[in-house]
Amino acid sequence: MYPESNKRLSALLNNKELVMMEPLISVIMPCYNHARFLPEAVASLQAQVYPHWECIIVNDGSSDNTAQVGARLAAVDSRVRLISQQNRGPSPARNRGLEEARGQLVHFLDADDYILPEMYEKMAEVFQIRSDVAAVYSGYQFVTAERAVMRSFPVLPESGDVFHDLLEGNRWPCHTIMVRKATVDSVGRFDESKALYGCEDWDLWLRIASTGGKFIPVNGESACYRRYPNTISKDNRRMLETGFAVIEKNLQLHKSCRLCKTAATRGRLRWGIYCCNGFRGEVQEIPMTGKLFGYLRFLFSIARTDLRVTCLVLGTLLRVVARNLARRKSPALNAESGK
Repeated sequence: MYPESNKRLSALLNNKELVMMEPLISVIMPCYNHARFLPEAVASLQAQVYPHWECIIVNDGSSDNTAQVGARLAAVDSRVRLISQQNRGPSPARNRGLEEARGQLVHFLDADDYILPEMYEKMAEVFQIRSDVAAVYSGYQFVTAERAVMRSFPVLPESGDVFHDLLEGNRWPCHTIMVRKATVDSVGRFDESKALYGCEDWDLWLRIASTGGKFIPVNGESACYRRYPNTISKDNRRMLETGFAVIEKNLQLHKSCRLCKTAATRGRLRWGIYCCNGFRGEVQEIPMTGKLFGYLRFLFSIARTDLRVTCLVLGTLLRVVARNLARRKSPALNAESGK
């Protein structure tokens, strides 16, 4: 074991709290047309202080040279395996990887993201000394395609009520969390419904939390999440729909819980405002009579579940539109805002 943890683990052995020694981590890495980033993602695994991992690259019907790059990576490191399938999307790709996984722990890392060297060591240690933990999470960073840090998100404190907190919003991008494979299997793995496309991880965390699973933090911003044009998470219209679908699906399991309903209302409001803020750049690129009506249609469709939230979100969107239109007409305002 690692020197700093030896004393702690020895003490826990006497209390029969130690659940596994140096567990194998199965890294599920779906890849769709991200061959150029794939070597970097795998290299971030090879740089881990903790060496006990396997990587399952799932080539999800890529039209670039993902198959060739993945095969080369697998040829030089026996811990790396390549699986190819027809294009089905992130959730089916992750579930396919889970079918092939041999580890007790699983981590979902997209091929265009990467992690820092200490991440697995920190997380594995928590699982080694805590038999009651379902998942471990870290802070993260938004980075550009060239790895420049755009923004850092320190690790969130441990929550007293994970399910309610998750109804209010997704606390963790997929690659910030490591989870027991048995836990993922027990709740049915990723939902492959297209209605949740882009928010499947949020749905999975909610289902784990609804069973009482504990989520424990580790220090550091160890996961690096690339942000660039044309990613799924930049499709704000789709994200608006799928986020609300996740909340509604999981609220149905707790219809009689007043606190759950309150948390879901907050979640709809937060998610709507988050997506509206994402519309800013898009609104600047469209004519006044263009796709804006399409955005409004999604907001009005929410009225069936919560009219108050719809009005608040719609008000936010209209303010965003007004500011963007004002910037178009005012060079001075553009200069002040640095745009």
